[in-house]
Amino acid sequence: KVDKSSLSQQTLMELFAEGITPRQAYFMAYPNTTAFNDITQWQGLTFDNETKDLLTIHWYTAIYLLCADTELHLDHLDYASLSQQTLMEMVIDGIANTEKICGSKENPNDISEWKGLTLENQHVTEIEWEELDIEGSVHLQWLPPTISYFTIHKNCLLGTIAWQDLPKTLAVLSVSCNAFTGEIDLEHLPQQMKVLWAFQNRLSGTLNLEKLPPTMTSLHLSANRFTGSVSLTNLPTTMVHLEFCANSLSGTIDVTRLPSSMKVFRLGKNNFSGITDFGHLPESLGYLFVDYTQLEGEIPKYEGLDVKIEGSNVTNNGNAIVNS
Repeated sequence: KVDKSSLSQQTLMELFAEGITPRQAYFMAYPNTTAFNDITQWQGLTFDNETKDLLTIHWYTAIYLLCADTELHLDHLDYASLSQQTLMEMVIDGIANTEKICGSKENPNDISEWKGLTLENQHVTEIEWEELDIEGSVHLQWLPPTISYFTIHKNCLLGTIAWQDLPKTLAVLSVSCNAFTGEIDLEHLPQQMKVLWAFQNRLSGTLNLEKLPPTMTSLHLSANRFTGSVSLTNLPTTMVHLEFCANSLSGTIDVTRLPSSMKVFRLGKNNFSGITDFGHLPESLGYLFVDYTQLEGEIPKYEGLDVKIEGSNVTNNGNAIVNS
């Protein structure tokens, strides 16, 4: 259920009229499109001159009501037809202190006035809500289909994330330093995604690194509650930074087929074990952390490589040691 009291008049009317066709009959949409107009342009609506509150609706012409229910059945909404304003209000519907983003919860500002939004041609392309102390939950499945960059790093957010329903255009996502729970679905991320940072949360389950987006360059999943083994033999060739320290991962690891572009690889503070072949690391690698694991083996000398091995059975042959 959605808290109707937190949604704007525009959003409520779009949700009410989502099943009405044809929308052009009441100037709800321009010809040859299904996207809603501003409700001030709709036929048959009257507003209070001072408060701009919607007073009456007069729709007499024959129209076909597919669904005009009093409940909001979000699973059946036409995502593509909803305005950017409506989508953004649905994204933040679970946030308790929305005034930090959009003004009044009861009457949100136009998204052009929201904090941290970048708009191009009235479409949301970037959202930056870092360290705002926002509380509650967010519904990322309603992010506008035009967005490429979204960060909510270091807030007080909880709940689960609909990983499989993220917009296809999303390239950078940071949900790090919150209290998100549930499993992470790395198999169904947007295929254009390049960066995913979800460290310092309460995410759980296993990590399937076999079907990451082919464009992925940085994946940071440290300080969660992941378990099970991981496969490192089919990482994207574009991968530069991979980190999943401080979880409860286990089993052996194969680091002989890391991408040639890899520069940072941190897997310490896990339960990995067994003899490991470190003799085929990529020449580009600058940092390798295997600290506080049960791994064994010797890291040969590599030009420019810094290693962290304390608390493990791994030996180092002349590489710089990182102690902090």
